Amino acid sequence: MKHLLLQLCLKVAIICLLSVYNNSYSQGIEKIRIGILYDTFNTETDVLQGFLKDNGFQHSLITFSDIVKEPGNLSEFDIIWFHKDDSIPFSGTATKPEVLDAFNEYVVSGGRIFLTQDAVRYLNILGMEPRDFEVRDKKADDSGYGRKLGIHGFLYHPVFEGLNGGSYILRPVRDTVVRCVGMFGESVPEYGKVIAVDWDYIFVRESKKLMFEYGTGKGKVLAAGAYITLSSPNISQGHLSKFLLNCIAYLHDNPFPEPPRYWYYGRHEVLPFTPIPVDADPGKSETWDTDPYLPVLGGDSATSDYWDVAGQRMFISGTPSGGVEEIWAHPFMALRDIEVEIRFEGTDSITRLSDLNPWVETQPGAYIRT
Repeated sequence: MKHLLLQLCLKVAIICLLSVYNNSYSQGIEKIRIGILYDTFNTETDVLQGFLKDNGFQHSLITFSDIVKEPGNLSEFDIIWFHKDDSIPFSGTATKPEVLDAFNEYVVSGGRIFLTQDAVRYLNILGMEPRDFEVRDKKADDSGYGRKLGIHGFLYHPVFEGLNGGSYILRPVRDTVVRCVGMFGESVPEYGKVIAVDWDYIFVRESKKLMFEYGTGKGKVLAAGAYITLSSPNISQGHLSKFLLNCIAYLHDNPFPEPPRYWYYGRHEVLPFTPIPVDADPGKSETWDTDPYLPVLGGDSATSDYWDVAGQRMFISGTPSGGVEEIWAHPFMALRDIEVEIRFEGTDSITRLSDLNPWVETQPGAYIRT
């Protein structure tokens, strides 16, 4: 009975905590007015409307022609969301001086803009970013690890709240090719900050910058150039929705538990510091004796076969001839491609363990090279 009561209390506590978070997260959500800006109405625009409606946002469609007629009407919206899913050049109306002036005035006065996919390139036209954004295609094919495509932040940013710093926001149901708009290689934004970089499988690709943030006057602009496909089947639809709602909440200045952090591409320096004295004696190394009563397998010279030893928290793998290749403390890889060299007392020569041909024995929980 006590266990049942304790479980009930824990469930009530968790529900209360989630309620507090949701109330903070969705604060004023029903009052946020979003303008859906588009050049040509298509399926993506229609799905975007449905997404905003399903999540309780006030929203209206707006065209560039509408801005030419009434540029002051932009102030009716808290956020302008411009989603463009094709490579067609921006219309002549989108590049008219009066339209660009209206957008810049809107942001300087405190307006917020959300640019997704090819709409990121509109930052160049607005004059907010002088360096050109590039467009690159990326294959999404299943080579045994799924088609996980996403973006990852540095430490913490509110757009990844509840997503552990990054998210695979696109997992297509079949092999395909997707468009990525961003800055690649040595190219970095001159005025904007990099929120997130490319992320696929276990690889965080720092040289491929795909999400940016700009601040002009009192306003703010978010630009995400990849993996936001609204109308195509997506196994990660839940993650994408969570990410997009976070973006809206961040643009609306909803409270988050930590300040935003960004990827840094400037010059790194190692600065002097005063070491903190630590009273610790590591002691002398001792001979590691294994249990003589445990069964022993093998007892042969090393080969190139794979081996691994796993515990409750740690995992070590490698090859008999090369020693340790990876050490994991899941979900983090602590060390990789480890090379050990030894120098015997009284000599100057150095011997690399991977060059030796050791004798190998295997026990439960131990892999012994001698």
